[in-house]
Amino acid sequence: MLGKSAGLLVALAWAVAARAQTVTLRFDGPGSREAWIASNPPEGEPPTKVSSDEAKLTLSLPSANPKNRVYVLDRKSGLLAVLPVAAQPITVGAKSFTHVYRTLVSVEHEGKPVAAGLVTVDDSERKQAQFLAPGDKGKVPFYGLKLGTIKVEVQYKSGEAKRTTPAQTFEFAADPDRSEPILTISIPDEVAVVETEQAVQEKSPLPADKPSKSPSIVGTLVVMLFGIAAVVGLFWAFFHFAKKNPDALKANLERLGVQVPGSADQEDDGAPMPVPAGPTPVEPIILDPEAPAPISGATSLARKPALVDATGRRLALAEGPNVVGRDDGVAVSLGGESTVSRRHAEIVRTGESLVVRDLGSTNGTFVNGVRVDSDSPLSLGDTVQFGAVRFKVEA
Repeated sequence: MLGKSAGLLVALAWAVAARAQTVTLRFDGPGSREAWIASNPPEGEPPTKVSSDEAKLTLSLPSANPKNRVYVLDRKSGLLAVLPVAAQPITVGAKSFTHVYRTLVSVEHEGKPVAAGLVTVDDSERKQAQFLAPGDKGKVPFYGLKLGTIKVEVQYKSGEAKRTTPAQTFEFAADPDRSEPILTISIPDEVAVVETEQAVQEKSPLPADKPSKSPSIVGTLVVMLFGIAAVVGLFWAFFHFAKKNPDALKANLERLGVQVPGSADQEDDGAPMPVPAGPTPVEPIILDPEAPAPISGATSLARKPALVDATGRRLALAEGPNVVGRDDGVAVSLGGESTVSRRHAEIVRTGESLVVRDLGSTNGTFVNGVRVDSDSPLSLGDTVQFGAVRFKVEA
């Protein structure tokens, strides 16, 4: 009876808020905050949000959905409040912030970032999983973790064996000095890592017989003096040769095509020698200001996008349609995966864009945790799931 009454009260509060079409938040005082309304917990930056430094904030209710929740982010502390859409106005105090907006999980082996794996985080409220790909440099973000006890596991591949770390427990508490906590998991087994710039330099030291030395000031001055002396000596020798052998010098210059005043084929009328015209100025090339700028960078889809799984296996996506399914003849074959349909979904690559569509599969297609029922665009870093099989889009 009590449960039914509570349900009726929540439904009534939701109905009142839906009719009002707005939600008003009141805080203890001014501060840097952002708020939004969504029906699902955050898995990344919200598409739309309202920012305010005032003690009051008003949101528009996007839709009449009983699963809607109000999310309030305190930018200074990085804490998140998760509140039901209730009677107006909603009072938000310090005790309302019970979650951490963004947390990084760092996976390393002997101090180096691990290249691939599947990171699972359980905060007793919900369990989240994120793929770790080489482009992540060993770190993956999780959003909306509840304060308290956090359990983290990592699935990885060591040689040909698939392994899972023992669940590591963290006591999650608000830290005023760090708005984005970092949880570090160390893998003891040999595993593929991402080479950092420092590691590459350490692997390529200078040869022992060719140590790097900085030139001394005295040595530099000595070399400069020798150079000046050599130039002066050449000019002195040329001057004396020209003085003693004018006819020979004149003949040699004429053979080189240099006209010497007083030569037989030139009249000495005292007129100035003509100065050869300079090169024709090059007309500046004016680029079309409307022309699109070239696309470059590590995240460009021109670098042949691929689906990357938790073991680091890459399944390339060709230009045009790429059918994903359990059949052997499809472009992305996932044979042996019981949750994947024979022709499960299709990823269409057109130039620099990717679009995924479900082909009527039994267990559905998901992008960043949200099931898709129509064409959905894919971007680098997105997670796409076919049944229970997850991939990350990488270039």
